Amino acid sequence: MAAKLMGFDPLDLPYIRLAHDAGLGVGDPRDIELVGDTDLGNESWNFSVGDNGAAEWAISSGLGR
Repeated sequence: MAAKLMGFDPLDLPYIRLAHDAGLGVGDPRDIELVGDTDLGNESWNFSVGDNGAAEWAISSGLGR
């Protein structure tokens, strides 16, 4: 659900797809029952992939790449 909340299709993420296909959990949000704040299932926070502030800090600190 975290990937879906971030705006991604979880099954498009290779590590989630591999785990789902191997039966190591449920990667399809439609197969997950939400309890509590069920409106969260309709949220999308529109995250994006790529460089961000944390990545830039890691690179400038010698921790990345």
